[in-house]
Amino acid sequence: LLWRQSEIVSTPYRNDAWVSAIRGDGDRMLASLEKAVSLGLRGHRSILRNPIYQPYFEEPGMRALIQKMKIEEVAMRTRLVRSGEPRLPEDISTP
Repeated sequence: LLWRQSEIVSTPYRNDAWVSAIRGDGDRMLASLEKAVSLGLRGHRSILRNPIYQPYFEEPGMRALIQKMKIEEVAMRTRLVRSGEPRLPEDISTP
């Protein structure tokens, strides 16, 4: 279920129309990343490396959100290991 939800949230970041729709809209970008954190962290590596999003990541609020994403990722990995679930299908740690 986690991976299915994660695919929902990671797919739009590869969609040019979706990217164009959010360009210049910081509030919407923040909400989208918060939703990504709540649904699962798969795909964040590509988000963080995408130059379209770099201006947002320089804002103090976005830096705090990225830190939150890293903390959530560690917590998720810890829960998966403790519960005996299979490892996440790809390395999603931030660069």
